[in-house]
Amino acid sequence: MRNFILPLIFSVFFFTSFSLYAEPKYELLYSFPRNRDENRTSLLHASDGHYYGGARIRHDTWDHGTLFRLKSNGEYDVLYAFSGKDGSQVRSPLIQAKDGSLYGVTFKGGEFNRGSVFKFSLDGELVTLHSFNTFDGRFLNSALSEVEDGIFWGVAKSGGEHDFGTIYQVSSRGEFEIIHEFDGADGKEPAAALVLHRNGSVYGVTRRGGDEDEGVIFKIGKDKKLNTIYSFLEEEGHFPSGLTVSDDGLVYGVMTRGGTQNLGSIFKIDDQDQIITSYSFRDDSGSSPGGRLIRNSEGGFYGLSRNSEGSSNSQIYSFHPDGSFKIIKRFNELLREASLFSTNQLLFWKNRQYSSQSTSTYTIPFIVNVEARDDEELSKGQYLFDIRGRYPSSSLIKGNDSNYYGVTSHGGDKIGTNGIDLGFGTIYSFNPNTQSLSTVHRFSEEEGKNPSGDLIEVSPGVFFGVAVRGGANNLGVVFRYDLNSDDLKVIHSFSSRDGRYPRYGLTLADDGLLYGTTPSGRTPALGGTLFSIHPQKERLEESYILELPAITSVSDKLLSASDGFLYGTGGLNNRVGGGAIFRFDLETEEITIVYEFGPLDGKFSRSTLLETSDGIFYGSTNRGGEFDRGTIFRLTNNGSFKKIHSFSGGGGFPAFTLAQGRSGALFGIGGFSFGSHTLYQIDVRGNYQKLHESESSIEGRSPVGFLNQLQDGSFLGANKYGGSNGDGVIFRLSGVDELLSFQRGDTNTNGVLEVADGLLTIEYLFLNGEPLNCWDAVDANDDGTISITDTIFLFQSLFFGGELNQEFCIQDQTQDLLTCYEVNMICKE
Repeated sequence: MRNFILPLIFSVFFFTSFSLYAEPKYELLYSFPRNRDENRTSLLHASDGHYYGGARIRHDTWDHGTLFRLKSNGEYDVLYAFSGKDGSQVRSPLIQAKDGSLYGVTFKGGEFNRGSVFKFSLDGELVTLHSFNTFDGRFLNSALSEVEDGIFWGVAKSGGEHDFGTIYQVSSRGEFEIIHEFDGADGKEPAAALVLHRNGSVYGVTRRGGDEDEGVIFKIGKDKKLNTIYSFLEEEGHFPSGLTVSDDGLVYGVMTRGGTQNLGSIFKIDDQDQIITSYSFRDDSGSSPGGRLIRNSEGGFYGLSRNSEGSSNSQIYSFHPDGSFKIIKRFNELLREASLFSTNQLLFWKNRQYSSQSTSTYTIPFIVNVEARDDEELSKGQYLFDIRGRYPSSSLIKGNDSNYYGVTSHGGDKIGTNGIDLGFGTIYSFNPNTQSLSTVHRFSEEEGKNPSGDLIEVSPGVFFGVAVRGGANNLGVVFRYDLNSDDLKVIHSFSSRDGRYPRYGLTLADDGLLYGTTPSGRTPALGGTLFSIHPQKERLEESYILELPAITSVSDKLLSASDGFLYGTGGLNNRVGGGAIFRFDLETEEITIVYEFGPLDGKFSRSTLLETSDGIFYGSTNRGGEFDRGTIFRLTNNGSFKKIHSFSGGGGFPAFTLAQGRSGALFGIGGFSFGSHTLYQIDVRGNYQKLHESESSIEGRSPVGFLNQLQDGSFLGANKYGGSNGDGVIFRLSGVDELLSFQRGDTNTNGVLEVADGLLTIEYLFLNGEPLNCWDAVDANDDGTISITDTIFLFQSLFFGGELNQEFCIQDQTQDLLTCYEVNMICKE
């Protein structure tokens, strides 16, 4: 009989007059900053007030490097990713030409993989002006110089007739010319940007070649002929790494060795092309000056050298052509070549260790105000990366002010005193309309490290949350953040007595308390703990700290259900299997195992349960099912369990909470165990539809939390990793979960009003039938409830005439809790 009365059509039809589903659209709204791009160039302060540079990316999918923009407020945007054909690996600074465009070179790539010259407009368009071959030159690692309007000169480290490097000219239109090919005697391996002297000549240096193969200083006159004006001696050592033109029109540079104590020197080239030592470094002034000199507002220069306290320590110094020298600040770490932000601010790339267990390093930009009034202000500087946080680790929760709030597990400008931490995390707000993100708080070590799990707003602007570590015992905290006063308060620091490492959000229960869990108890061998927080008294309620002896771990935050109990998922102690669903009684403080997963049910549920408007719970498992790729299940509060979907491909390994859209359909994210992710919807009968599958990590990977539906029907979500900067994204999925159309009384949604519709309602009400797709269709009398009167009303309409003679495919105009999960009917035009 059931087969006879359930001729359901599990496909969606589209017609001219009615479009039931829009095409899903996935878009990135925000990419969190990257902090580990290596081999960054010095920054260019462009005419629009922003800073531009290039980076050789060693992470994610950008093997060929990028161009990026950095704003003084810390916003970091990747503007262009090289493909290899247009160039690869930007290793030298950009310049802004008189036409306003940016010009630069790539170390490799291009048509012959020998490097390229490119033009980049500030509106994002890149044009390759020339691709190098071995005869033109190869391995471009020095910036261009604009010697005339639209005419640029540059150097290639190798290539040319003798493979010792070349000097070339290129125009803004791509016209290319070789100016000189080095033969060894006149130098080898030119390795710094050329500079234009006031007499019209161009000066440069080589790494090797010359009389003793230690490098040379050369000049090229207007006749484009090269003359070697100085060959470095063996005892002088390394060549100058760059030349700078002073206010008086002379060219200055530094030698890493030489001078009176062989610790390095500052020299100048006079009008007669004589090399004159202007300053010799001494034991008390440092050694091994490197990088190019930066002109300051006083007619002198700023520079970098090693200080006497260690070879890995750096110092900033100032030098004036009158011979005066001053050490401005010593740092106990290595600084890279500086860029001048203004007349009194320098930007350096600071090398920092990635972690205490790793020898890898990353770099962060660090602004130093060289005119700071005191030493403390000078040493503090200003970090530009990390201030917006990295690695979002929660769902986006809609606040009372209509913005969305979340946390990042790393980032912020609270860098540890040992220089190792990457930041302790942030609270941020996001406006999906303007696609703007604001960091509202940056955690210190005392306030908590690595916040995780969803925030909960208990009153307007007042949020509670947890951090995995930090606090008095470094075992995690519960915190309260007041957006109105910008105040964060630690409510409780965990100790070995009451649990450790809370990582899931808090849940507001019917008794007015906030409940949470820790995955580890008093000792690692025991299960986690369950605790409660009094939000008004702002304290931990000791009586609710309970060991969970049967539960080895809790998988996500608790659900406060309509039956008054708290529900959670976790692993079982001393059992081989897929974990269990448990229930906590607020009155008796007892924990009951509601359901224990079997192999085909699914295993390792890692999500908070979702309770739909009909009082049924839905959830997902990360593994298990027929294909061991996870399942979606349905559960009643009396323990009646049914698996409604087993993942076999895309969308598998779901790990997060399902969300219910306005239509009643369930939405989820899969793919946690792999780099990509899949967004899907599923109805209560298990009909599955993939909405979007990411094509690369640029779209984000490792989703966190659940999808949150916006007012316009689209969904907002976050990924912990990936994106245009590699450190996580916020995304939106639109064009799904439209307000679905139906015909009232058409219980089986086949487009026909018939007796079978009434019988199907009776079967559901009295014979434990399956949940139905469209409760609004079942509600024949439109009173907001499902009862036998709906069947009576339908039969009256069928046999005696009545109010159900309405047009097909209407949308519900009645405000009630009844919804449609999907449209499985044929709509008439």
